[in-house]
Amino acid sequence: MKYNYCPECDKAYMKSRLEKDRCIFCGNACELVEIKRSGQYYIGYALMGLGAAVIVMARLWLNDDFLLWLGGILLVIMGAAVVLDANGKMSKKAAELANENVCKDDD
Repeated sequence: MKYNYCPECDKAYMKSRLEKDRCIFCGNACELVEIKRSGQYYIGYALMGLGAAVIVMARLWLNDDFLLWLGGILLVIMGAAVVLDANGKMSKKAAELANENVCKDDD
């Protein structure tokens, strides 16, 4: 996953494919940092997929059982929260790596 890190703003954020290497906050040049997705990221998506499967199962085979619907929706919400938390941690890691690279370049 690619992140832009702006040394002026001290912010790291996820980079989209067509986005230029300029800070979206201040417009200064950014440093590109690549971070591997963490296991937490994949677990979050697995929870969302499981929640969707539970909802489909409740709809198709179990006559719209309300508790299964609710459980499925809660799994999807919990998965989304886990993915957001993982993205926050990866952004922080990208900022730390970029700071280390800047410090090495200054020496």
